[in-house]
Amino acid sequence: MNKYFFRYFFSIFSIAILILGIQTAFLVGQYRTSEKEWNNQIFEEFVSYLEDGGNLELNKTFPDDRVSGIIVRGPENRVLVDERRHEGAPLPPPVTRSIRETSIDFTTDSEGNITFTRTDGKTTAEGPGDLYGRINVATNGNIAFSVDVMLFSPMKYEHSAQIINSCLKSLLISVPVCLVLAFLMAFLISRKNTSDINKIRTALKKLEKGNLDEKVEIKTHTEMGEVATSVDQLAKSLKASEQSKKTWLNSISHDLNTPAASIAVIAEGLSDGMFPPDEKTLYALKKESDILSERIRRITDYCTLSGETSVEQTEVSPTDFARNIIVSCSFADRITADIFTDKIVCNSALMQRACIELLNNAAKASEEKISLAISEKEKDYTISVRNKGTIPSDMDSFELVQPWARGDKARKGEGNGLGLAIVATIAGLHRGEVTIRQDGDYVEAVVKWPLFIEK
Repeated sequence: MNKYFFRYFFSIFSIAILILGIQTAFLVGQYRTSEKEWNNQIFEEFVSYLEDGGNLELNKTFPDDRVSGIIVRGPENRVLVDERRHEGAPLPPPVTRSIRETSIDFTTDSEGNITFTRTDGKTTAEGPGDLYGRINVATNGNIAFSVDVMLFSPMKYEHSAQIINSCLKSLLISVPVCLVLAFLMAFLISRKNTSDINKIRTALKKLEKGNLDEKVEIKTHTEMGEVATSVDQLAKSLKASEQSKKTWLNSISHDLNTPAASIAVIAEGLSDGMFPPDEKTLYALKKESDILSERIRRITDYCTLSGETSVEQTEVSPTDFARNIIVSCSFADRITADIFTDKIVCNSALMQRACIELLNNAAKASEEKISLAISEKEKDYTISVRNKGTIPSDMDSFELVQPWARGDKARKGEGNGLGLAIVATIAGLHRGEVTIRQDGDYVEAVVKWPLFIEK
């Protein structure tokens, strides 16, 4: 659990700190913007105050206590007034920097009317660290005096400083709070995940030992729940594979033993003189030998196809494709072909083999007509074979395409139950699938694979 705990703890805590860092950066940016607006507003109010003939006795007349001080200079830069808002407060160290400069020029016309003009700009000056701007007051173009205006920053102004300090304290308190929450969340998550991981590990060990009925009891919609579902599906697949392996062994034994036993009986009869070595006996012997060879060939073909992962696909004429299939069937007169596309892309030899297997199954199921249709629908090519017949009620498409899926009842007829398995394997090599469904009195087998041209 320790390994998972520390991993979750550092992940959660890092995310929390990252969010706090982003929030802090955002607040700092907002503070810088607000500070500029704050200073501009106070300075503009002070300029307006002077334009209206305001008194320069700071503590008595100017109502905005956000101005921390003024320095009034007369001609020849002589200091006339040096006044601070809070007497005795330490002055910021002097610095040389760019400050705002506003000039107000009062003029009197011949009728005694007073007007003023204003210009704004920047200048470099040396002064206290809280010096924000300079106001030059002139009369008829001659500077009478200048006022250096010093401002409290939001961090230094009493009322705003309380609010800002409260926000900073909240951010600082958030760090240990995040630490505690990260610890608790990491503990709870790691404990739950460790429990789920142990359940999955135990289930996998049991699967490894052959206990295929094991299930993982994790009923959540988390990643662990998905893993547990996958493990359960794996167990089902392994169980089906185990059952398929047993079916393989039983079916191979049955399918190969039947003609082999017949050959042995005929051979023993010839040896004992029970069967005459005439043409009829030799024909029976050859027939059983051919059946045995055909079943061995089909098993070999199925195993070879099952070992492949992909096939080369080329463009094929559906008309020529259907013609080649039909002429290969001994019951060609019973097949009707309908073509609804100008081309198909597939491995022609393998797909023809799949169609022939489907047609052979259809011919064995019924003596009536068999329809073959080739079409292109949306993003897929489709080949369907339709014949009169009935699907066993206890079997679905998946079961029907398994090797020897016909079951024991099918042993009464011809074939060895590998036809549909071969079809399904060929469809899989084309990244497609096979579906078999009952449609009234008819059975329809459909091979569908995606449109594809290998470059």
